[in-house]
Amino acid sequence: MWPRTTYLRMHVEEAVLRDPCGPGTTIAAVLSPRAALATPYRRAVVGLVLVTFVWRAWTVARWTWQDDDWLFIERSASMPLLPYLMQDYNSHVMPGGLLVTKLMVMASPLNFSVVVGVVALVSALSIALWGRLFERLTGGRMVALLPLAVLALSPVMLRPMMWWACAVTALPLQICMAVMALLACSWVERRRTRDLYLLGLAFVVGLFFWEKCLFATVPTAFVLLAVAQGGLRERLRVIAKPVVLLSAISVPYLAFFLYWTRGSSSSNSVETSFAGQTLGSALSDYGRGLTQVFFPSLLGGPWGTLRVDGDAATAQGPATTAVVVGILLLVVVWLAVRHRGALWLMALPLGYVVLTVGLVQFSSRTNDVWDVVLTDRYYIDGLAVAMLTVVLVIREVAPPAHGGAEGDPLAAGTGRRWFAGAVVAVTVSLLVANVLAAQRVGVRPAREWVETLRQDIAASSPAGTTGEPLVLWDAYAPDDVMPAAFWADHALLSSMLAPVEDTVVFGVASDELWRVSDSGRLETVAVDPAVRAKPGPVKGCGYALSAGEEVVVPMSGSLYFWNWAIQVNGFAAEGVDLAIDLGDREVSVSLPPGLQSRKIQIQGEVPRKIRLRSDSASGTACISEVFAGSVGPVA
Repeated sequence: MWPRTTYLRMHVEEAVLRDPCGPGTTIAAVLSPRAALATPYRRAVVGLVLVTFVWRAWTVARWTWQDDDWLFIERSASMPLLPYLMQDYNSHVMPGGLLVTKLMVMASPLNFSVVVGVVALVSALSIALWGRLFERLTGGRMVALLPLAVLALSPVMLRPMMWWACAVTALPLQICMAVMALLACSWVERRRTRDLYLLGLAFVVGLFFWEKCLFATVPTAFVLLAVAQGGLRERLRVIAKPVVLLSAISVPYLAFFLYWTRGSSSSNSVETSFAGQTLGSALSDYGRGLTQVFFPSLLGGPWGTLRVDGDAATAQGPATTAVVVGILLLVVVWLAVRHRGALWLMALPLGYVVLTVGLVQFSSRTNDVWDVVLTDRYYIDGLAVAMLTVVLVIREVAPPAHGGAEGDPLAAGTGRRWFAGAVVAVTVSLLVANVLAAQRVGVRPAREWVETLRQDIAASSPAGTTGEPLVLWDAYAPDDVMPAAFWADHALLSSMLAPVEDTVVFGVASDELWRVSDSGRLETVAVDPAVRAKPGPVKGCGYALSAGEEVVVPMSGSLYFWNWAIQVNGFAAEGVDLAIDLGDREVSVSLPPGLQSRKIQIQGEVPRKIRLRSDSASGTACISEVFAGSVGPVA
């Protein structure tokens, strides 16, 4: 009698090779730890999933919030939930991604470690799903691990996964593609209504995360055609119901999307634009994008030439381009000579990239994204489609075997040698490309500032004896955190720190005023007087204010429009609410009982005469000093 492990392995491998679209095992079998490690292919996928998790966690941990991330964070705290989720953000509709951001901010405000964990886990899940898909399409052939490794570890994925605003939409799109393709396989295999419903559900969930999941219908249609059996008419009959279903979802959603993102004064809409474009320039742009980014990515590159901040002009050398194009041409020629029936699949990656990159290239997005065709994030879904195409070609060249290794080109000695050489080449290519890319990207300079500030805020307790939150001086963040020249008031600390408004506040009076240093530390500041109030008429009191009373306070001079701090020193037997009338605005200063020194930030002018008014119903306050000026460290 055979050992139990041998019997289990044979049973699973038989299931793997049972049908033309792949294994028909149950969900329980798929989730079983034994089944997950039952074949060499599955063990390799598990290893690749773990490598992906570790690599994503390490690289993303070297980054922090940037650019649009801060707007997502700010609006998650300042907007009601439904308008926040359904906002037209630069002509994107992505309620799912914004919901995840909202939940993350609620759970741990400003904590980028949450992003690290989410991106690493979801990236690993994505590769597990794509590995499952490739197994179904090839019967678990080891050669399918090569495109899976490129998809998992391509340097093109590096920076987009480090930028939360990109990862939160790109990863759901990749998962949507994989799940829809898996369900397309199930439909062709079983023709069950349940699979059809699940296909529609997966599509709807993808659209909930990002409107670009509309394009997931393209690879799904190719998978349906590729795995269906028979002639063209029979294949079209098989795919008719899924195509009708996806169309029935796509058409109304597209109408909704176009209506919802129509240009308005409140949204930074992206509109189609061919300004400055000619046929020659368009072909030239596509040529640069394909040869500098997309084609090298198919072979594990690019190798040290991806654009990074501060070095956006590095170009791939002509010799490297010639080698890459030459290799790809040889593959196409080989297919044309030996497997002409697989050539039609080449239309999938080329058509997809031309379409998706063109939507950005021929739009107003080019006004704020320099050289769109060389921007890595516009190719990451195209890379997934290209690797799916490679697997479909493998399926056409060597259809899934039935019951063993017969017919597998890799089973022969020559096939094994070719496979071993390809493994070495892809491994070296990915290693070199990732090391060079990681070195070029480096650690985001703002990472230490953001983490220091977050930790200081988290460790802060209400200031003073009044139980008030910390009052921060509102200013623009450093340029390497959020450049104010581009983001304007979104780069103000009061906007960026909106999720922690229970801990820190801005523009209110306090006995202590804090500011964020260039290193991200919280430090107390003092007011450096530039103008002072002249001595008050009441001896030993200065300016006496009874309930509802108003007095005019002459100042020693005036201050131009700027960010200033006003300090009010005084005494009150019981709490008094003061209003300071600066001519064109009023600011409120609460004066708790006892001897007080209250500071408040203003933005505006300080006139030669100000008015103090008590808005309290009872009580008298003595105001001994009022002065205004800039702030500096406490001596």
